[in-house]
Amino acid sequence: MKRMENIEGEYNFQFQEFLPIPSSSMDKLSIKERIIIEVCDFLETWCWFYLHLDWTEVRFKEIFY
Repeated sequence: MKRMENIEGEYNFQFQEFLPIPSSSMDKLSIKERIIIEVCDFLETWCWFYLHLDWTEVRFKEIFY
């Protein structure tokens, strides 16, 4: 169990910027700041989704055409 805690701690340290904002921090933000964060999260998700689909289409064309 101790090893798993170390792995999680290392992951959190290395990828700290990618972790979601803690709810205690979100409570301190204004409504405008929360909306901006939610919109950015939404756009980031859909951009990655679009890029993945675009890359899949390119790979599909390379393989089958």
